[in-house]
Amino acid sequence: MDVSAIINGFVTGRLLFKPGDTLFHEGGEAGDVFIVLKGRVRIKKKAPKGMVNLAVLEAGDMLGETSFFDTTALRRATTAVAETEVILGVLDKALLQIELSKISSIQKDILAGLARRIRLTTANAALMAGS
Repeated sequence: MDVSAIINGFVTGRLLFKPGDTLFHEGGEAGDVFIVLKGRVRIKKKAPKGMVNLAVLEAGDMLGETSFFDTTALRRATTAVAETEVILGVLDKALLQIELSKISSIQKDILAGLARRIRLTTANAALMAGS
C-alpha cells in the first residue's frame, strides 16, 4: 500500500505509543480509523482461556476499519497493543465517507458484508485458538 498517498490526503493527526501501550481495548467504543505509520501493533482477542494473538500489523496496515464499513459495529472487536514504538495516523472519517460515497450501493453492501465476516471470523478464530 502506498502509505504516502494516504498520509497526504487523509491523515488528520498522529498518535505516538510506547512498547506495551494499549491503543484500544476490545469492547471499547468503535471510533477512529487508523493507519500504522511506524512500528508494529499486535492485535489480540479474548478467548475462553485468555488472550489470543491474531495478527501483527506494520507500516501501511489499517486498523479500526471494520467499524467504518459495518456501521452496526459499535464496539471494538479486538485489543491493539504496541509491540514497538508506534506512530498511528488518524484518518479523516469525513474524507473517507466522501470516497465511500463514490461507489455503488451494491459495492457498499459488499464492503459492509466483508467487514461483518471479518468480525465473525476474528471471533471464531479466538474461540478455536482458546479452546
